[in-house]
Amino acid sequence: MIFLLMTLLGLDHPQQLQFNLEMSIGSEEGDEHLIFSGHALFSVQPDGQLAVLDCGNKRLLLFSEKGAFLREAGGEGEGPGEFSGPSEITSDQAGNIYVFDAQALKINVYNSRGDYAKTLPLPLGVVAVLQPNVLPGGNLVFTTVQMDSNQQQIYRLALYNAQGEPRKTILNIPQPVLDWQNSGSSSFWVEFLRNHLEGVGRGFPLAASTGKGFVTLQTNKYSGSLWDGEGKDIGSFFREIRPRIMSDEIKQWLCEETYQKVAGSGGVSQFLPHSVFLKAMATADLPVTINPISALFSRGSGFGVLANYDPITHQGRVELFNEKGQYQQGGVFVGLASTVKWSQNKWYTLGENEAGVLVLSRYAVTGAMDLD
Repeated sequence: MIFLLMTLLGLDHPQQLQFNLEMSIGSEEGDEHLIFSGHALFSVQPDGQLAVLDCGNKRLLLFSEKGAFLREAGGEGEGPGEFSGPSEITSDQAGNIYVFDAQALKINVYNSRGDYAKTLPLPLGVVAVLQPNVLPGGNLVFTTVQMDSNQQQIYRLALYNAQGEPRKTILNIPQPVLDWQNSGSSSFWVEFLRNHLEGVGRGFPLAASTGKGFVTLQTNKYSGSLWDGEGKDIGSFFREIRPRIMSDEIKQWLCEETYQKVAGSGGVSQFLPHSVFLKAMATADLPVTINPISALFSRGSGFGVLANYDPITHQGRVELFNEKGQYQQGGVFVGLASTVKWSQNKWYTLGENEAGVLVLSRYAVTGAMDLD
């Protein structure tokens, strides 16, 4: 009984991870480069350099390993290296930076210095991109939110070649059907937004590189599949976890966060005033527990999960797996974690502090097995 309880709590490994804050960017006043817009993401280069995609300001910011500002790239426009609606970022093993712009249906690629290199296409119908990865062989894997030929929304997790051309669909999850002929009514947009809020409970398909291949899962289940770099199914993983109750505070936070992301993308903000949000949240059917997978992240030779993260207390578990999907070790993390990364046994997080400022932080991880 004691062993079972320890397993459910994730305490079955004697060597626990501990996180010690080393550096933060974004909390200082007076420097415009350190104040990000309300929506920002980042990637970590092999040498520790940081690339921050400041979506609201449509710019790419580069920082040194020590957090010193280096340069700004991109900018609003339709030319090479410019953005219309940038919304995701990742890097490859050489340090090249990939910025995904669903509004312009393109991927801008920059070298490690932030110089524009080339443009790759995104498939027609894509309205959003979730968690892109560049695999060692050059293939890409990421989730898209896109409209099918009947204008119905689909979550599609797929593998692409180095030219951005689709190679294999891994997961294809259709969303509830909407009658777009009624899009002129406010009730339609309440239903539209309610579907997005309920989508939180149904879970999102995500992928992360594992070094030689990649792992895929849906965030409402602590299990997934393992693939090689060419998209061949090579195994699976599963882990027990005690679910965290969906409190009213967590429900409010999740709904607000989803609303802000939906209203800020796809050109639908004019149809989603706060009154529509309140009606959608009041009628949304959400689960009694939060999704066990709060974030999925890549490592040098495996992957990791931020599990059961409570956005109110800012506490969750970081759990590490090898490339075969075998659990290695874990530990409790307390801090801001809307977006997380792992690189060279360092833990990087991005989140909004009590003052409403986005802060990018790096933590040294003690107790971590040298698996990267």
